[in-house]
Amino acid sequence: MSKLMNREDLIKERVIKKYGTGLVIYIYIFIWFLISTGFSEYSYGYGYSRLLSAGEPGGKNSKYKFIGNSGNSFLSGVKFLGTLAVSYTYNFADPSSTTVYPYGNKNANYIDNYQVNGPTINEFDITVSKKPAKNNNFITSGFTVTLDTGQNIQDVGPYTGNYSYYTQYIYYRQLCGFRQAYLSLRFPVGSGLKVEIGEKNYLIGYESYNLARTWNNTYSPITAIEPGELMGIFLNYRFLPNLKSTIGIAYTDNALVPVNQYPTYEFILVYKPLNYLKFHEGMVYGAENFIIYKNNLIPDNLNKFFYNFIDAKFSYVKDYDFVLDYETGFNGGINKSYVFNNGINVNNLPSNIYPGQFVSTSNSIFDKSRFTGIAFYIHHYKTYNFGKFSQTLRLTDIFDPQGLWEMASVPGEAFHYFDCTFTIGIRPNLKIMRHVQYRFEFERQLSNQGVYGDGNLSQNTVNLMMIYTF
Repeated sequence: MSKLMNREDLIKERVIKKYGTGLVIYIYIFIWFLISTGFSEYSYGYGYSRLLSAGEPGGKNSKYKFIGNSGNSFLSGVKFLGTLAVSYTYNFADPSSTTVYPYGNKNANYIDNYQVNGPTINEFDITVSKKPAKNNNFITSGFTVTLDTGQNIQDVGPYTGNYSYYTQYIYYRQLCGFRQAYLSLRFPVGSGLKVEIGEKNYLIGYESYNLARTWNNTYSPITAIEPGELMGIFLNYRFLPNLKSTIGIAYTDNALVPVNQYPTYEFILVYKPLNYLKFHEGMVYGAENFIIYKNNLIPDNLNKFFYNFIDAKFSYVKDYDFVLDYETGFNGGINKSYVFNNGINVNNLPSNIYPGQFVSTSNSIFDKSRFTGIAFYIHHYKTYNFGKFSQTLRLTDIFDPQGLWEMASVPGEAFHYFDCTFTIGIRPNLKIMRHVQYRFEFERQLSNQGVYGDGNLSQNTVNLMMIYTF
């Protein structure tokens, strides 16, 4: 979903610190206690899909902790796994904690660690899942449930039917929610038709909501435009050994309760013509939009939202991955007559949140707001005597000409962002730390307007992160 409805966050006067520093320190001590007393030895698993200390995304899981027995019961294939990511971020732009210029005390354009100069629990993710068994004669079933807590869920997480999720400031939002909850059915049709019903993550370009499955500590600014979860029915089919697709029809975006009754369509294509070359193509059309008026949601009557990404991963050179990711979005807004019919005086809408190009005058306004972003990744990984070591360079260039997409943009103004991020990761060659990765990251962000700190055109941050998978 686009960020049109979240502009109240931009005028927050000061940070509301929901939890005290003492609690955060206590949690850190508890986490380190678990690791140092051998909790890793108990869990048997290498992580939520993959731990990218030194390896390419999409690698197969090594081991899991199985809940059920090895028999033929439904629970026999159930897997339990999870991810914990904690970090400390220091922002050299030094945003003020007491004054507004103009966005308050947070790391601008971050969605997973907005807290300035302090420790953060970015993610604590627990997943219980079971894949449908392959059977050419019978329909088989499975499921996936993911419960997530931490700052990475507050901006893009589901509001599970509570509309106040979008009418309140980000600092007040709940710190937990279901990232995924869906039933899987496999039908013995051709290579196997898999049908998933429920709430699912949308693939966000080349990155993932799970930090153990990314190369960087922070998400690229492009993620501000990407859909989060979709609630509906999804069909997955492999046409060829190197070609698979997903088609979905959803009635909510980031929700369990629809804002309107317009469907949202999803399409994803994965093509791997060579062992060292892989393409992803994905699009969403019709994601829900709305405006906030007197703390109520007014649904979109045009439902004209389009988001598309395409990326290519090249891994021909040993120990290197190169990725190019292009993303674009268009949004039509809300018809002005619909606003009037709901008793809203369009002249009373805050101009800094809903400018004229958003509340339109006709149905043919599919290009009222637009977005373009491109990201380039270079990832190197290798195993040494001391452990697995990786380095990742990410370059991102973003255009938000109407100011209606990026978190730090001001509606009605043109913005251009550039982001350069370098991340070092290490998984020590110690048995007790085989599930732990440490990352150090430096990020430099630039903008054509002073959106960082107290009006700076640039922002430099350093981030130290620990990721533990089980």
